[in-house]
Amino acid sequence: MRSTVTVRRGEQDLTVVVSHGTRSPDRVVEALDGDGDRVRLTPDERTAALDLARAEVDEAGR
Repeated sequence: MRSTVTVRRGEQDLTVVVSHGTRSPDRVVEALDGDGDRVRLTPDERTAALDLARAEVDEAGR
């Protein structure tokens, strides 16, 4: 299962795709800036994206 979340970087929103594994830990698949270009997340951005994605999945009743 995958989910998409938005993480803020300064004035820019980054779109982050997170993969939720049943046997493996959740992980960031890719992060895109507003132009659709891939970007590298900072450790804090990665943690925020994973936390947001997990919260959304938990709320939806995984």
